[in-house]
Amino acid sequence: MQSKKCIATFTAVLGVLFLSACGGGGGSGSGLSDEELDRVRSDPRVVRLGGILERADTLLLPSVRLNYSLSAQGQTLSDRLVERFSCSGARCVGQDGTVVTVADLLDPDTDIDLTEVTLGSRGGFDTVTTAAKFDTSSSVQGVTVTDFPSASSYGFWGTYGFAAVEIGDGGLAGRSRGVSFTGNMSWAGAYVVGDAAGTNPGGIGSATWRGIAEAASTRTFQRRQGTATVTIADLSRPRVGVDIDITGFPIGSPAWSDMRLARGHFATGSVGTDRLEGNFHGPDHSETYGTFDTGAYVGAFGAKRAP
Repeated sequence: MQSKKCIATFTAVLGVLFLSACGGGGGSGSGLSDEELDRVRSDPRVVRLGGILERADTLLLPSVRLNYSLSAQGQTLSDRLVERFSCSGARCVGQDGTVVTVADLLDPDTDIDLTEVTLGSRGGFDTVTTAAKFDTSSSVQGVTVTDFPSASSYGFWGTYGFAAVEIGDGGLAGRSRGVSFTGNMSWAGAYVVGDAAGTNPGGIGSATWRGIAEAASTRTFQRRQGTATVTIADLSRPRVGVDIDITGFPIGSPAWSDMRLARGHFATGSVGTDRLEGNFHGPDHSETYGTFDTGAYVGAFGAKRAP
């Protein structure tokens, strides 16, 4: 399966949410009704999120992790894959050439149906939990899929950015060139999109940003929630420290405590080991968002500047 399909919910769930009321709803039509989608789209929190996406000039998507096991004619094939992305501005390119852009987030994939949307709040951020399923009537040439894992997204936003973790997990079945196959597939990834400041916070003394984090275990593909604290000890010589606390699950790296800051951007480590990357957002640097991939977890965080 190409990584473009594996990250389909990245480029579809929000697109379905922000279609105009007279536009389509995507997929096979077995998801949320047009009336239910319209009610979500008209919620002031979702309208504000739409504005964030339309203004966004930055996308962070470090990786997508995929595990699968397929059995056919008495033989089983299993693998664990990592698709790494390189991002610049509003565009990320994967190792296999897959391109994901901010514009894709507003361009719905008609192979996906939203089946659940729940709005809420946590730690000073608006939140959205979505569930989606793929339309199995749309198949790759030579392959007919009769069962495909569902996907869940856990997102949050403030004024200048949106972050989300997306997880897929479940059974996979179908026929390929006349041969039936069964198995399972799991994948996880995280991304951030928003209006990056492009400059460093100024002033003297120290500053702290506090917020939340969402993560997914790459072993169990279960969601984990936590908190995020971002600090700059000396604004005149800025070095960034990020502490991600996923309750009950140690996470992080010593390198996360002392990152160079340039044009509002900070990064360290390697995907699969201790990768963390983020930006300060907004004209007053009032928010910061980022992603991480430690191998054991992939996730995203957001934080707001403390008084």
